[in-house]
Amino acid sequence: MNRRQLGALMALNFAPLLIGNSIMPLLPIYARSMGADVAVTGLVLGIIFASLSAGALFSGWLSDRFQQRRLTLFASAAVKLAALLLMSQTDNFAIFVVLTSIVWFAGGVTTSTIGILAGMQAGAASRGRTFGAIALGGGISQILAGVAAGTIVAQAGFQTLFLLLAGVQVIPLVVAVLIVRDVPPVPRQRKQASEQPIQSQTFWLLLGASVLAYIVSFGTTLGRTIMMEKLGFDPAAISSAVAITGIVATPLPFVLGTLSDRVGRHPLLALAYALTAVGTIILSLATTLGGFWLATIMFAMLPSGLTLSSALVTDTVPREALGSALSRLSTTPWIGGIIGFTGTGALIQALGPQPVFLLLAVLPVLSAGLVLRATPGFDPLARFRHAR
Repeated sequence: MNRRQLGALMALNFAPLLIGNSIMPLLPIYARSMGADVAVTGLVLGIIFASLSAGALFSGWLSDRFQQRRLTLFASAAVKLAALLLMSQTDNFAIFVVLTSIVWFAGGVTTSTIGILAGMQAGAASRGRTFGAIALGGGISQILAGVAAGTIVAQAGFQTLFLLLAGVQVIPLVVAVLIVRDVPPVPRQRKQASEQPIQSQTFWLLLGASVLAYIVSFGTTLGRTIMMEKLGFDPAAISSAVAITGIVATPLPFVLGTLSDRVGRHPLLALAYALTAVGTIILSLATTLGGFWLATIMFAMLPSGLTLSSALVTDTVPREALGSALSRLSTTPWIGGIIGFTGTGALIQALGPQPVFLLLAVLPVLSAGLVLRATPGFDPLARFRHAR
């Protein structure tokens, strides 16, 4: 992949991630100001992330059926811009939920289509580096959102934040029209013949591991906001946790993706999930701003996990089936978000944040185990069988 195309995909990936990292940490505060309790807030977040999952799956169908990925990227950016403008003009919570769901649906289409294009165009020896470079936008967006979003809301309100985010969507509109290059269409016969490999056990183990880890990621995002608000932290302090994560996480996808091209992807992916478990335990004990920062730092490697998983899937799935395979993989964070938000919201209301976090800490450990199980040649019981 040439540098011009890589830069375009990085810019396209940055815009929807900036929306998510700006709105999501503060959304529980906005929902509560509109009269929603914790359980209702969790349900709303689940609906929003269901829309995101639907958008990611829809992008795979669009890619396979029409193979017009450049047009898809332009259209999804236009939809996000229009919906954000409408969000800036309403104070009705039900309308806000509908419009936010539309934004997240279009965001799912965008991010999944970017992954499909990257998988089709990245060279075999540099897939980890390519996916890692594209993922740099996630860390940068976390820094910008963490520094600016809370301050904007505190000084000018949520509607101003939505309006500014709408303006950012001009970037992907221009990039999609002037810079992005699509790949040649794949003959239909070849596509149908290549669908079976994505049904492999390894593929589903990777998907399951990602879903479990992101249940924890999004569940703790909701719980962290609730905990920090109860402890008296203002929106700027709550957003600062996102900024800290972004500062640490920004170089990791590129560094780990490049490293995985040389030493293998499975051990690094298992490590990302293990650190997520550590961060969840630290979060359950946090009472100071520094404690919350330390917990979020432990989560910083998790976005790199999706980068490594994308490279792993691209390693094993034929090019003709990548649209379907990568779109399914891209839904795993959002499926985790649906379960994490809806389930965690109800559990936190019943039990409180700390016990729920300790329960959630088990899930990333299971994720690491699934990744190791998917590693070729991994058989921890082999020595015992040979001894017998």
